[in-house]
Amino acid sequence: MRIKMDKHKKPEKNLFREFNRAFEEFTKPLIKEYIGEVKEARALSYTIKSGRNRFRSGLPSLLLNDYSRGALVGAISEISWSAILILDDIGDKTRIRRGKKAVWLKFGLLEAVHAAALGFIISEELAVKNFSEHKEIKLTLHKAIKMTLKAQIEQNNFSFDKASTHSLLNNYLRKTALGRWPLEATTIIDDSLSEKEKREIVGFIKIMGIVGQIKNDLDDFGIYYDDNDYEPKMKDLEGETISYPIAVFFNDASEKDKKEFVDNYWGKAIGKRRAEKVMHVLNRYKVITKCEKKIKDEISKARFLIGESPTRYKSLLTEWVKSYVS
Repeated sequence: MRIKMDKHKKPEKNLFREFNRAFEEFTKPLIKEYIGEVKEARALSYTIKSGRNRFRSGLPSLLLNDYSRGALVGAISEISWSAILILDDIGDKTRIRRGKKAVWLKFGLLEAVHAAALGFIISEELAVKNFSEHKEIKLTLHKAIKMTLKAQIEQNNFSFDKASTHSLLNNYLRKTALGRWPLEATTIIDDSLSEKEKREIVGFIKIMGIVGQIKNDLDDFGIYYDDNDYEPKMKDLEGETISYPIAVFFNDASEKDKKEFVDNYWGKAIGKRRAEKVMHVLNRYKVITKCEKKIKDEISKARFLIGESPTRYKSLLTEWVKSYVS
């Protein structure tokens, strides 16, 4: 399936709107072609349709001169990422995902688990079928899925005595492997990039993957938005998942405060009043400030890596960073 796109069209000022345009116009039709008629894939379709920030599928479409290839990478990414989200919600017992019922709650646990497995199989089949001349595409996708799944299990098994910020950031590097795969795949396909440019762009997205994860952790505490109907607040605490802010707290807090935190909030239902108390405890140790500083420092490193990238990469990725962290 060939896709035509105006090569001279500049991205809109609102880059996420441009990502969504690329998704709706080019990637969505491919997804419908691949899984739209598969009844067993309805949970995947349901998850994909509820997406909001389409940068995983948008970036390849906008960066590659061969827009049909970009759309294919985007479609594979959306399908495989929806599988991760389904499993993530099961593990966290999350009832709301992107303003809708979580898949396991809507379709049942059995269908949800099997749909996630189906998503991984479909995505790898598409990579093999459409990128036979780029064997690295399939290999890197397989590796990314495996790394992400293993990291999800690892994080869930972290204990408080192992909750150092260093160990958690290493976990995030692996946990975000599938999320950054679309840009890695883009560098593989784009023969105009030098090996040095490819390494630097891959290094850039590794850093931004960690930045995005820390930002998501802060979102979980309601730092950047106040919308419980879109994503529930403090689900990491309720689900006993050690996130970066929690690791920062446990690195710095007194033994007394750590014990009280676990006794009062860990694995407990967090209502509005209890949420305010949680934030009071975290603010006492300047946890949020330290997380935001970490984000700022990592973004500086990421921007440095793309300083000498080709114009279209440098321009688009710089704008993506600005939009993503604003």
